[in-house]
Order: sequence, then C-alpha cells, then structure tokens
Amino acid sequence: MTGLCMIRWPLWYSNDPASREVLRSISNPKYQTRAPFWATQVDRSTLRMDATVATMVTEITKAAAAKVSWAWLRYADGSPLNAGFDLYMASASKAAIKFSVIIQSNILGTTGNYAAEVAQIVDWMAQANYRKVLSARPLMALFYNAADLATYWGGSSANLKAALDAIRAGAISAGLSNPYIVLMDEPGVNPTANAAALGTDAISSYITSTNARRGATYAELSTAAQAFWAAQVALGLKVVPTGMLGWDRRPRIERPVQWEASNQLPMLGLDNYHVQPSNAELVAHLTALRDYIAAHPSACEADVAYAYAWDEFDEGGWLCPTRNSDGSMNSGRVDALTAANLFTV
Repeated sequence: MTGLCMIRWPLWYSNDPASREVLRSISNPKYQTRAPFWATQVDRSTLRMDATVATMVTEITKAAAAKVSWAWLRYADGSPLNAGFDLYMASASKAAIKFSVIIQSNILGTTGNYAAEVAQIVDWMAQANYRKVLSARPLMALFYNAADLATYWGGSSANLKAALDAIRAGAISAGLSNPYIVLMDEPGVNPTANAAALGTDAISSYITSTNARRGATYAELSTAAQAFWAAQVALGLKVVPTGMLGWDRRPRIERPVQWEASNQLPMLGLDNYHVQPSNAELVAHLTALRDYIAAHPSACEADVAYAYAWDEFDEGGWLCPTRNSDGSMNSGRVDALTAANLFTV
C-alpha cells in the first residue's frame, strides 16, 4: 500500500526575520483562517505563532491518524528556520510518525566540505522512524537548484555527486541499505541530464505545473498535476510523483516577503491562483495519486508519493489543521484523509 510523504516547510515556529515575513503575509485579515491552529490573534491584522510541544503532539497525532509521513525541508544546522523540525525531533511522540528529509543543494555543503552534513543525514536515516522504501532503503530528496553548482560545487555536477555518494557510503557503513535519493527539480526543467549526472534513483518535484489563472478551479490544478506525473513517467526514469493540495499565493503577493521582490504588485497581480479544494476534492486528488502509482509500478517502484504540502499555508497548499476565525482548530482536511484510509505508514 502506497506511502505519502507530506512536504514540510518549517518556518511557522520561530521568531526569526524570515518567519516574521511569512507571518505578516498570512496576518492579512483575508487569509488568517489559513494560519496554523497554533496562531493567536493579537489584533485585527496581526497574528502571533504560539507553537509548543503540545501543539506539535497534536500535529503528530493528526498526521499519524491520516497515515502520512513528513518530508522536512532542511536549512543549515543551527538555523532558526529549522525550529519546527527541532520541535518534532525533541518530542516524545515523534515515533508515532515517520519522517524523511529534503536536503537543499546549497545546504549539503561545498566541494570537498560536506562530511558533517553527511554524518547528520546518516544519523537521521538510522533512526527507527525514518522513512524507508523498497523494504529498507532510506528515502531522501535533493532539492536541486542548478545555480548552486557554480556557487557551492565548483560548477561541477561531479562534485555534488561526490557528496551524494558519501551519503550512500555512510549509510551502508552504518549498516543501512543504500539510500533511495530522489532529485527534486523545478517544473519546466528536463531532469534527465541532471539525474544522470548526479546518479539519483528517481525524480520528483517540490510542486508540479500549476497552470494557474484568475480563480482557476482546483479540478484544473489536479488535472495539471496528473499531466505532470505522466510527463515525468514518459521520460523513462523512476518517479516519485507529487500531489498538489492547492496553489494560491495571494497572501505573499498582497504582502510580499523580502526575498520575492520580483513578485510584488502589480507584476503578478492577483491573477495566478486556484480556488481552494473541498475536502472531497482533495481526497479525490490524493486517490488519483495513489492509483497512478499503482498503475505504473515500474516507474513508481518506490511505491511512495510526495504531496505539497503539510504546511505551505501562505502558498495555498496544506493538510495541517488551521485556525478558525474564532480561534478554534479546523482539522477538516486531515480528518477527511484519515477517513478515506488511502495510504500506509
């Protein structure tokens, strides 16, 4: 039975500048009901994040009931951007849900200087609740940006591949199976050459093609995502397809974050978004994702999928419980997935 790895973006837990930026976007009164359930309303246009060990346990409990795992996007060791991951790792309840990591190509290290990060990754892979595929292979994704080759890897795919090879060797030396490394490329990029150069086992994507326009339906997003899966499989590579739980970045467009200056009004306007899915539509899309994997057992050999996302609240893709306008928790999405019983841990 297919496994589902929910992508996690861990900026909703700390008080660092980047977290304050996304919090400002989602504090817009129009979008406050997208905020995570641990948000507290300070005034009409301000939210505060009050994540605690207890709220993390609630997340774990809800995710475990839905039979999903978490794929954490990692930042540099010691970064406050990892606060959510750190809270999860410190939780006494963490064993209730499996996890894996998405390592960014600018975080893994630099040419010849990646031993510490490799050792940390292998340590995570050795944990009992780390996500395995194909019986025993630790699952890991490389979030790849071609521009990082010049900045961090001497302009050479071979240098980055050496770091991936070190992860494989370290895992095997620790008594683990050869990791199953997935290349997460950007939509619109043909990943064939990159996968060959880096020696990855499969390809995937953080998001799929969105085909967004003003107020496009969620059904259109689902159709675009399914076409994207088919295009990936048609390349003849192994694939871990990605489901899309939504795409609506209007909070960031109306209140832009500093690192996305090019997306400020009126360049994008408010045109490119999809209407949020009903719980039934979301379950139907994830059912299609599971069934697509079952119909393509050779290409989707790992019998696992990613989904965007557990907590991309300001970009419109989430499964995590959110905050109702009265401060209560809205867990309708994850509860609907629990009731559907589509996946396995």
